[in-house]
This record gives sequence, structure tokens and C-alpha cells, in this order.
Amino acid sequence: MSKGPMDFTYLDLVDPSILFQPVMAQNWVQRDEGAYSIFSMEEHRPKPLPGYLGQRCIIEKDMAVALAAIQKQLKPLDLSLKVYDAYRPQKTVDFFMEWMKTPDTPLAKKYHYPQEPKALFHELSYLSRTSSHTLGTAVDLTLASLTPQPRSRPQDFLGIWDPESLDMGVGYLAFDKRSSHAYEDLTEAQKKNRTLLRQLMVGHGFEELDTEFWHYYYGRSRNKDHFYDMDIRDDYDFGL
Repeated sequence: MSKGPMDFTYLDLVDPSILFQPVMAQNWVQRDEGAYSIFSMEEHRPKPLPGYLGQRCIIEKDMAVALAAIQKQLKPLDLSLKVYDAYRPQKTVDFFMEWMKTPDTPLAKKYHYPQEPKALFHELSYLSRTSSHTLGTAVDLTLASLTPQPRSRPQDFLGIWDPESLDMGVGYLAFDKRSSHAYEDLTEAQKKNRTLLRQLMVGHGFEELDTEFWHYYYGRSRNKDHFYDMDIRDDYDFGL
């Protein structure tokens, strides 16, 4: 099932307290203009991404253990990690490469990449032909409050709106300069939230991706050439 250098498990088997939102499995967003698929050739038709057949998070075991250590530090702060994606099948990456060649759908363009041509996402380091997710060495995540306060989504908010997550200026899958670590036009609270996430992750051996505040590598040298293609399913016997 997962023959190769990496040892996978389900995130909830390592630490069930870490929040997980299966964005890639759902691929369906509700906005004022209606619902739409993020990665789709047909805007208003929900369609799971290839390879995403389950709702649990598959993740490399050592990475999950490192996240659990961070989670212990966050609980006294009334905070939690919130993971959006970890392992990603090669068939999904291949689909992204084909999707980048297709015409834009208006709502996905408006709310996820209003300033960037998706045909250049590989060159811009947003999507890769050789994804670290498929190698098992990357995770997409943010910080969330365990007692979130009600807040309204800004009208033109970029990316996935998640009222549980801390305010980072933009949300997950905002393919925009505002997602980068170097972007400075943020409120003090947004800067503080990004800095906290980055310090925690780097302090536990993770390495950031410059263009996306949510993407972190863990031990990339462990696997550089074995790209996995097992489907995301909820019934694997990973164990511990």
C-alpha cells in the first residue's frame, strides 16, 4: 500500500485533538454568489479531486509526532493546530498540472488568484509538478482558537474562509503575494499570528515555504524521489 521510504498513518491516531478540515476532499466553497469548486473546469459542479476518497488526514508518522508536540504547547494558550492537507496522491498533482492549462472559472479566479495567472503556478511555487506532499514531507496548516469569537468574513476575502482559524490576512489556497512570509501590509494581530505559527513550526524542525504561510516541510531529505499515489481513504490499516 505505501511501499517506500516513508511510514504513513492517520493524524487522528497520533493526536485526535489536532483539528483537520479536509478541504481537498470537499473542493467546494460557499460564497455570496453561490457555491463553486476551487479546482474545476465547471464552476458550479462539486467534484472531489482525484485520489481524495476519504475524510481522514493521511500523514507521515514522524511529522505527525512533531505536530503533536506543537499541539501540547498550544493547548495552554487555548489554541490548536488546524491541518488542511498533508499527504497528497500523485494523481492529484497530475490533475493540478492539467487544471492549470484550462480556462479560469470566475469565482475561483476572484477568490483564490485574482492577480496571478494559474498557468504560472508552478513557476510561482504555488503548485508543483513534483510535490513535497506526494513525497510525504509537507503539511498545510494554520492556527485555530479552541473558543473562537464570532467574526464576519470580509467581502473580498481571499482563500478559504475559516472562522475557527486565527486571522492571517488571507486564508488557505490564496495564491497571491499576500500569502507570502515576506508580505508586510498586515495588521499587527495578523503579523503576530503568522509569527507564532512560524516560530512554533521552525522550532520543531519544520521549514517554511516562502510563498505560502500555511505550507511547511519536515525533513525533506528523507525522501526525494519516491512519489506516492495511494488514494486518500478512511479504511487503511496503518496502526501505530
